[in-house]
Amino acid sequence: NQGDYMHALEYYQKSLGIKKELGDKKGIANSLNNIGIIYKNQGDYLQALEYYHKSLKIREELGDKKGIANSLNNIGIVYKNQGDYPQVLEYYYKSLKILEKLGGKKEIANILNNIGIVYENQGDYMHALEYYQKSLEINEELGNKRGIAIILNNIGVVYENQGDYMHALEYFHKSLEIREELGDKKGIASSFENIGEFYHKQGNYLQALEYYHKSLEINEELNDKLGIASSYIDIGRLYTKLGEIQEALKYLTKGLNLVKELGASTLEKDAYEDLSEAYKKMRKYKRALEYYRLFKETNDKVFNAEKSKQITEMQTKYETEKKEKEAEIYRLKNVELVRANEEIKRTHEKLTEAYKQLEILARTDPLTKLSNRRHILEKVQEEIYRSERSSKPFAIVISDIDHFRRFNNKYGHDCGDSILVAIANLMKSSLRKQDSVGRWGGEEFILVLPETDLSGGLIATEKLRNAIEKYSHNYNDKKLSITMSFGVSVFDESIGIEQCIKNADKALYKAKRSGRNLVMPTTMGFNRIKDKDYHEKKRK
Repeated sequence: NQGDYMHALEYYQKSLGIKKELGDKKGIANSLNNIGIIYKNQGDYLQALEYYHKSLKIREELGDKKGIANSLNNIGIVYKNQGDYPQVLEYYYKSLKILEKLGGKKEIANILNNIGIVYENQGDYMHALEYYQKSLEINEELGNKRGIAIILNNIGVVYENQGDYMHALEYFHKSLEIREELGDKKGIASSFENIGEFYHKQGNYLQALEYYHKSLEINEELNDKLGIASSYIDIGRLYTKLGEIQEALKYLTKGLNLVKELGASTLEKDAYEDLSEAYKKMRKYKRALEYYRLFKETNDKVFNAEKSKQITEMQTKYETEKKEKEAEIYRLKNVELVRANEEIKRTHEKLTEAYKQLEILARTDPLTKLSNRRHILEKVQEEIYRSERSSKPFAIVISDIDHFRRFNNKYGHDCGDSILVAIANLMKSSLRKQDSVGRWGGEEFILVLPETDLSGGLIATEKLRNAIEKYSHNYNDKKLSITMSFGVSVFDESIGIEQCIKNADKALYKAKRSGRNLVMPTTMGFNRIKDKDYHEKKRK
């Protein structure tokens, strides 16, 4: 816990030797598992997986159910750090199934938290919060302060990603207070990093830099390579914002080298993206494009791990079949040659179609089939370039389903999912062809309206609000009324897209506070707001 991995590894190796001499299989499995933890904390994932699997094999031979669950969880954590999410969930759910039969509450709470992290990393904040809350309840019941601190921190991250910064900071500080009380240095470093990220998003760069460096200092003390790499990338990204590009490149390059050494794909893609942004600021567009391509390649690999594996298998099979056919073609007549070429062509077409499907999956929200957060931000960036060329404005709209939790609580999550799908379809059918809509997270959606000023944005959004208000949703023979609140902003190059989105988000929350089922602009000086009874008339 104090980060002295070298001495810890030395003692575990000695312990392993003694257990082998005694023939103590359970002790051997425990020592192998502990050695795997040391390698995992040092970022040596290949070594960690090797020791975890050795430990798992012995535990399976012994029928040690609790030990098996522990090994499965540890293997899942390694795959999480590598960004292989399908593998992660497979191991986590196997572990959870065993633990639920054994009744190990502390271990169950830990697995629930880990599953929540996977959903959070995929942008599914609704399910992430669901698992975090279950874990928090168990940890509070057990009085497990370390577990409580971890969950509070993770809930803070979800609120931050959803733009609820007030609650995010509250949870971060609650977590930090417990971690400082426990002397949990690794946890404190994590809290410092998250608080730094909060100030970063708020535009308070100097305060953010202070917390990032505090986190880096602890990570270096603990020799936590993954934590160090994360701190390097955070600091490099911030120096880019401050315009200190040489400092940014120094930290980002160090971070990239370290994550490549660790095989941490999730952080690797972040480093590529930030390096691309830094070189773009320097107007070195060729380098910027090179790093952006690397970001896209790594990003696709991270978020399509399972499909990528299937494609690799298909490619191997294809190449084998191709070589076999080439040998056959050599000795066959022209008819067989034509048939073989046709078979190769069909196989190639299947592979091409599979690649297309993978590309769709990489940019699509699996539930609503809308653009996911990552893809809609790419569209926003395209719109920024278009706006810069044409000097025409574009509008950003952040929207939220009113009282969405009531549907989930009263009718279940299947009902909530059906509402999200219905609203997504209604939005797509109500907007222009050139408009874009994406799932922003949970029950929130984002609209991008090209060549649209504030007046046009408000008119278009009001039509959409009205269509949703008139819509009646059928679920299990029940007719459900749905309303939404909207915040409308227009891109302004002087404040940047992040602030533009924040402004739309603030307008959304103002609409919520003003009674919901409203469209609210970012400026109250607009002509449309002059009539004081405007919103009351809408509701009638």
